Parts: sequence; C-alpha cells; structure tokens
Amino acid sequence: MTNLTALTDLLLRTWIDTEARLRTLLRAWHAQEQGQGMVEYSLILPLVSVIAIALLVLLGSKVTALFSSSYTQISLVLS
Repeated sequence: MTNLTALTDLLLRTWIDTEARLRTLLRAWHAQEQGQGMVEYSLILPLVSVIAIALLVLLGSKVTALFSSSYTQISLVLS
C-alpha cells in the first residue's frame, strides 16, 4: 500500500502543479488579449476620427444646403 499511496501523492501533486501552471498561462494569455484589444482600439479611433473629419470637410456645405432646402420646403408646406 505504501507504493500505491506514494504514487497517488505523486499524481495528485503533479495534477495540482499542472493546474496551477495552466491557470497562470491562461491568465497571462487573457491579459495579453486585453492589451491587444486596447492597442487595436487606439489605432482604430484616430482612423475613424480622420475619416469623419474628412467627410465633414468634403460634404459639409452639401449637407448644410440639403438641410436648408428641406427646412425651406417644410416651412412653405406648413405656412
């Protein structure tokens, strides 16, 4: 029975050690994924901002004219 107990203890310690290592690896991987997501967002945000500003500059006068025309037509209908 001594050999069986020793083997059981060895297997149990190996299992606990392996589980601890896996948990450590998963935590590190999860932290890395969160950091990667933040980097992606920090790269996407300026790109979206530049595109939005460019669209406003290019289409700003046309959008203003469209709203002005719509306002005029609605005012004429309601009067």
